[in-house]
Amino acid sequence: MALVNSAHNEEKKLPAAWSALQIGSRTISEYLPPRWHRRPAGKILNLLGVKSDVDAVLARIPRPDVIWIYNAYAYEALFLRELLRRGTEGEKPRIVLEIEDWPLARLRKGHPKPWLDWAGLRYVLKRADAVFCVNEALASKVRRERPEVSVHVLPGLVDDAILKLHRESPPFQGDGPLRIGYFGGLSEEKGAGLLLEAIAASSDREWEWIVSGGGPMGAEFVENAKRYPRLRFYGMVSDEELVRLMGICDVIINPHRPISEMGDGVFPFKVVESVATGRLV
Repeated sequence: MALVNSAHNEEKKLPAAWSALQIGSRTISEYLPPRWHRRPAGKILNLLGVKSDVDAVLARIPRPDVIWIYNAYAYEALFLRELLRRGTEGEKPRIVLEIEDWPLARLRKGHPKPWLDWAGLRYVLKRADAVFCVNEALASKVRRERPEVSVHVLPGLVDDAILKLHRESPPFQGDGPLRIGYFGGLSEEKGAGLLLEAIAASSDREWEWIVSGGGPMGAEFVENAKRYPRLRFYGMVSDEELVRLMGICDVIINPHRPISEMGDGVFPFKVVESVATGRLV
């Protein structure tokens, strides 16, 4: 089994690489395409390097039985197109599509990415043998596009380490300051601007703000952490550190705009995770 991780989370120049990813009792080969200093530029360069990425994966798994695509963005669609163009001996691999985000739910004025991703989704959807969606609203959209395909609802799952927090690290313990956490993307769409306003407005209160994440507003959080001593900004953190930070909070907030305004095309994973910790959300 091979996982192609196209997230491009690291903003530094790194070559393509393989690593071993342990999930439960299974060891999975994880392939990371080249990464670059700036994520937006790196994502574009990754589109141009799809053929090399397919070469690397087929060298490990020459005849894949199943191709499972998580969110058919432009890169994933081009990757699948190149795989199918190469062809493989024997039966055609089954194609499974898992949809978390509907591309047009995140329209950005003057930005072509949602439309490129929409084209990618339509390409993959036409070739999928089965589709999993995170909510019924998305499943209904898929059924309208492909009434003949098998469509299933697959809700989000929460890590066991997060589920243990309500027992092992309950909130509102001790006499220290109220700790309020935010863990997610740092952009206007995610509500990061509103979060900064709340931090500034509460500067005279005995509240401590715990924030981690990355995005276009990251630099503003770095500057605000210098201005407000009660803001502790951690940037991007590991999964283990994320669980630890959630566990020291009393309250977790999610100022994301309502998904009903986005055509119900996304799923509130962060809210589900936050509720699972036992914090006030």
